[in-house]
Amino acid sequence: MQENIKVNYMGQIPNEEVNGIYKVNHVAILLTFGENFGHSIAEALIGGCPVIISDKTPWQNLEKDNVGYDISLGNEKKIISAIEHFIEMNNCDYQDGSNNAFNYAKTNSNTSEIINSYFEMFQI
Repeated sequence: MQENIKVNYMGQIPNEEVNGIYKVNHVAILLTFGENFGHSIAEALIGGCPVIISDKTPWQNLEKDNVGYDISLGNEKKIISAIEHFIEMNNCDYQDGSNNAFNYAKTNSNTSEIINSYFEMFQI
């Protein structure tokens, strides 16, 4: 990384601190082997934090909506390219991406399909 770029592994974060973390950081990188619902991804997006995630989550085609990237874990070049994209981004473009992330999450987190899946998951 360039000298002015900081990457921190945050480890486990208490629930009450999650939104604050996303608001003061630029990108959430969550390269997991799978997510059932992708709650942490939704939290990042709702916090206005674009994401770089694996393609093994329900969150797909993020690049076309300018909210991040969903990438195959085997595609190291694309992962590096996505990180470099955010490093090189100017503030105006980043603010657009941050706003897009929030609006995307707001729109895609409250669909009847998702709400029904929560009812089913929690047997409400």
